[in-house]
Amino acid sequence: MGNEVGIKISEFDANISTVKSNAGKINSNMSITDDLEKTNIKPFTTDVNRVIKAKELLDKYQELIAKDIEILDETGQEMVENDEQLASLPTPLEIK
Repeated sequence: MGNEVGIKISEFDANISTVKSNAGKINSNMSITDDLEKTNIKPFTTDVNRVIKAKELLDKYQELIAKDIEILDETGQEMVENDEQLASLPTPLEIK
């Protein structure tokens, strides 16, 4: 036996922080001017629609990443709590 399962919370927190920082760098602050939306020139209308769709997808992606980060952080905290609870249990040698 002798195998241990655990979490190095400092490394875990550092990784969460890195993910948060990188996710914050995703920029979807695109804006569509009214001038482009008024055009009826096919290539421009197609491009405007694609840019709008891309912005919507980036916004959704940012929401999903934020939720994933939240879940990862909660999972790490639960692992620490479980680890502390398991550490307080008697070992098989103490039970005898």
